[in-house]
Amino acid sequence: MCGLGGGGGPARPGHPHPRLDRRRRPPGELTPIDADADADDDFEWGVWVSLSRPNFSRMLDLWTTPGREKEPGYFGWLSTELPAYPQSTKNLKTTVHTDVIGTRPHVHLEPTEHPLAVEQRDGITLHRVQEIADQLLAE
Repeated sequence: MCGLGGGGGPARPGHPHPRLDRRRRPPGELTPIDADADADDDFEWGVWVSLSRPNFSRMLDLWTTPGREKEPGYFGWLSTELPAYPQSTKNLKTTVHTDVIGTRPHVHLEPTEHPLAVEQRDGITLHRVQEIADQLLAE
């Protein structure tokens, strides 16, 4: 279980949709954000990644070990279908990087021309974030 941040920022796992904060805007005008204070202004998807058994075991073995963030990344396959993209997001190649204890891993997509990989690499506009929110709220 890992997260994928837009623009290379931090990420949060386990959430199929961005969190929506109704407090910052008038009723009916929602802005997707991650409610965690350390997220700054990054747009983040919570995603699942499939790791090989050895990589998953290694990640678990080091989960509470100080310095785990120095561990090389683990290859994995993105296992979450994100509905905001015209092409499937499942099975995109990833590298999962652990961070300091108490934080969740970061997921970096292989640099391809898939729209999700482009948005992670180049960043995402506020207008695009609003498009994603509108699409998710309409579902």
